[in-house]
Amino acid sequence: MVLYTSAEQKQVVEAYIAQLTKSRAYTKPIETQVEPYSVFHVAEAYHQNYLEAHRTQPYIIFNDLPKLAGLKEEFSSLYRSGVSGK
Repeated sequence: MVLYTSAEQKQVVEAYIAQLTKSRAYTKPIETQVEPYSVFHVAEAYHQNYLEAHRTQPYIIFNDLPKLAGLKEEFSSLYRSGVSGK
């Protein structure tokens, strides 16, 4: 789901989805919902800093840490020391 806050954001998202569809980048139809942003709900305290609090959980080890390592490598100039995914 993509939540937009302006007509311009909605247009950009819809244009990108149309571009991906036209290029047949995926074998199945794109089903991403594009909806207006309405309200933000802060997650409960036990969800805050989840990665830091649960670094040994299999989901974190196999999914999140490799993604963070890839982002750190690809965007090394933007990486700040002390950010999750050390």
